[in-house]
Amino acid sequence: MYRKKSPEKFSKVFEKALSYFPELKDAYIFIHEKSLFGVQHTLRAYPPFVVLHWKKQNWVYPIVINNNKSKNLSFYDMSEDEQIGALVHELSHISVYIKCSRMDIANLYMYKYATNKTWVRNMEKETDLRVIAKGAGVYLFEARLHWLLFRIKNTYKETQDTYMLPDEFINELRKFPDLYTKEEIFKLNNELQALKIMPNYKQIIQNKISLMRRIKHAFKTIYCFFPEFIQMVYLVPIKKIHK
Repeated sequence: MYRKKSPEKFSKVFEKALSYFPELKDAYIFIHEKSLFGVQHTLRAYPPFVVLHWKKQNWVYPIVINNNKSKNLSFYDMSEDEQIGALVHELSHISVYIKCSRMDIANLYMYKYATNKTWVRNMEKETDLRVIAKGAGVYLFEARLHWLLFRIKNTYKETQDTYMLPDEFINELRKFPDLYTKEEIFKLNNELQALKIMPNYKQIIQNKISLMRRIKHAFKTIYCFFPEFIQMVYLVPIKKIHK
């Protein structure tokens, strides 16, 4: 937990998630709870946008948990395993951020993220594949199933076309028999089959990225960018508080 900070209630799951990413041992990462009005994600690991002028070893990587429960699936309603799954995905993002140059951060995570939906989907898939290869895929899949169940029950109109499809995820787990037992995969597959028979499942799962969806993604990202950027400016001083 060197250079890592978290609210006490999340310290256990944070430490477990970090155990899969030894390359982050020297990175300054903290978990912060904040109401993100107008922003619908549950939690997000931010690239170090506003500290790019600092020395790279001093870059700060915040993981912000959205405690505005009215907006989206709440991190607080997840089980410990599901919280670990959500956190390993964000740590997988940070494992890439620490290797990026300042230009990479500006180009990939500011420009392309807002304008290229196909690039976003490929990036998110690579993020999941890193988690799977590190042995934390079961946690991530449990979190993803929880995410899907929430959307099915709440009849979300927005389709899931950013992350790997569940069947695709299961197939990737099978490629690592030394990391995931047949029993684990069987259990996850049964949970998935139970979701598939629920109403709205097919409407939520979508792999095709239409032109209208790409345009919608660009406008939504730009719309959310300003409140998120303001949050980031606010969060930078948190580094001093956590020292």
